[in-house]
Amino acid sequence: MNQLELNFPDTRYTFADFFCGCGGLSLGFIKAGLKCISAMDISPEAISTYWYNLCYKGWSHLWIRNDNESGIKKIKKILGDGHTSNFLFKNGIPDNWLSIQDPMPCMNLFLYSILEIEPEEWMDIIGVRPGDIKIFAGGPPCQGFSIANTNRNMYDKRNQLPLRFIYYAKICQPDYVLIENVPGLVTLGKKKGEKEGPFVKWIKEAFNEAGYDIEYQIHNAADYGVPQNRKRVLFFAVRKGINNIQFSEPSYGDGPGKIPYQTVLEAIGELPPINSGEAWGKRPGNGQGSGLSCWPR
Repeated sequence: MNQLELNFPDTRYTFADFFCGCGGLSLGFIKAGLKCISAMDISPEAISTYWYNLCYKGWSHLWIRNDNESGIKKIKKILGDGHTSNFLFKNGIPDNWLSIQDPMPCMNLFLYSILEIEPEEWMDIIGVRPGDIKIFAGGPPCQGFSIANTNRNMYDKRNQLPLRFIYYAKICQPDYVLIENVPGLVTLGKKKGEKEGPFVKWIKEAFNEAGYDIEYQIHNAADYGVPQNRKRVLFFAVRKGINNIQFSEPSYGDGPGKIPYQTVLEAIGELPPINSGEAWGKRPGNGQGSGLSCWPR
């Protein structure tokens, strides 16, 4: 008997987004040419926004727990018939969507907490094996770490979610894991004379036990062309045995060879003014009207 030669999908450029919110991190990955196998968040409002912009009715799957009655009610109220009103995916989705370079919509969207579903069940639902999805990305809730929270403390239950995320990586075995959060994660619980607090130590230990090399840096979005002074800590983990990828050097800033920082006026100053309650563009869902029409919400 001859062994059949089957062409399996190329999953080298696939990712999953946890704590996805309305899809900002996913959008960056998608526009970079990666394919989103799954995105997950606990907020119905965020999931509805993600669905409108980064999914495709009739192709993408929306998963909700049967006993999540309030979530189902909110989703139905917001989404209606589930129409997707995005601009990235103008054409139908081809069968070989993993193998083409065009931006493609998220395949599976979960209205779930990462605590409500085990990684094995999650993989079974979306039909993947350990190692199939190459990149895990996520920004766990930052409220418990943020210095803007005057009551922040080490025992906030939300602060354990990065470790739950790492547990998912341990079971699902992506090649790369990215965690984004506020710099307060580094300082929370830090004692005098210490470089960093215990959460950094716990995250490093969890990644090491899961089989990953880990490094982290604090970056400012302004250094990458964003007109906002917004600092974030990025943890980047690589599965042991894979060549490490270095953080890129910022292009913007002061000094030789740097692009001057961008102002808000430079970024969006050409947009026309609108009044409160109005929006510019086509009315969602009907495909009618010019790109400069204005309607009340």
